[in-house]
Amino acid sequence: MVGVSPQGDKSARARAVAPQVEAGNVYLPGAPNAKHTDYDPSVTPRWVRQLVDECASFPNAAHDDQVDALSQALMRMAHAVATMPRFGRSGRGRRHARYGM
Repeated sequence: MVGVSPQGDKSARARAVAPQVEAGNVYLPGAPNAKHTDYDPSVTPRWVRQLVDECASFPNAAHDDQVDALSQALMRMAHAVATMPRFGRSGRGRRHARYGM
């Protein structure tokens, strides 16, 4: 485990990673329903359903710890990708633009 000193409030952290989630760059196991308006509960793990429900009701939900943990994890991964060394013919190659989760 790594200790984290969060910057800003939970809402600001969630807003900072929202574009990555909305762009489809965050993978969660499961499948959408037939209308693609929600998840299909028959094939989506319970923990994913709970996370999605918490995110959907944020910031007005009774609980927001999963949203905060998700936003901090996504920001940490984005920072790790941004600071990855580059490799290539001249020692400077292409950096991975997308990361899967």
